[in-house]
Amino acid sequence: MEKGKGGRPAKVGTQPRTGVDIGRVTQQPERRPELDKLNIFIGRWMTEGETVAQADAPAVPIVASDIYQWLPGRHFVMHPAYGHIGGEDFGFSA
Repeated sequence: MEKGKGGRPAKVGTQPRTGVDIGRVTQQPERRPELDKLNIFIGRWMTEGETVAQADAPAVPIVASDIYQWLPGRHFVMHPAYGHIGGEDFGFSA
């Protein structure tokens, strides 16, 4: 990567590099107030239940931990989940 003044990334062509391009965003779009309605979901939740039985598969239990959290800037919600569906684990790192 070509360096400019002060060790900062240089301009590409005649256009300055963007915050996304250099890994630094200096301006964020205005956050829409409608997103506040999602606050009710933010937190840690325990999920328990069972799948719906099908002709070729019986119902199996579901037990999970769901986390809903805002990403920086509060424009997006992330939803990691960990648990068991029947005998299968999901959301766990090996």
